[in-house]
Amino acid sequence: MIWSEKYRYDPIANAMSRERFFLLRTNLHCVDVTAVNQTEEQTKNRLWRVQPVIDAVRNRCLQLPRDAGNYSVDEQMIPFEGRCDLKVVVKNKPRPARLKNFVLTTYKGQVLDFEIYQGTTTNLPDSDNFGVGASVVLRLANTLPEGSFLYFCP
Repeated sequence: MIWSEKYRYDPIANAMSRERFFLLRTNLHCVDVTAVNQTEEQTKNRLWRVQPVIDAVRNRCLQLPRDAGNYSVDEQMIPFEGRCDLKVVVKNKPRPARLKNFVLTTYKGQVLDFEIYQGTTTNLPDSDNFGVGASVVLRLANTLPEGSFLYFCP
């Protein structure tokens, strides 16, 4: 999308070609897979190979200022064209297969926290008692200040 006319982002598009980007993306690894033994935690977390990047982004989101106010929890579908077991198929959409992400946002749409959906292995407290939807809301609401209003659709 960065190289398309509609969504072109010059700082990146001018710095490298699309083919160069795909070559780098193919060979970029966040974790040395050859030096890692599959632990029980890694079999539960299907995103363990990119978890350092996810943690860095999430920690930065958690540092954003939060005042008592209006917040929202919603689903976000992440466009992804590669191979991934975590793709969720939503019928009647132009591109039905995407990665599902639950996000906590301000009323202006700024992302303050998120949880990437990993199916039954998603690490959510009390998901056995409340189900995925309520557990996501409870997990994301933990980072809000007292006196905040939280909006979500069941």
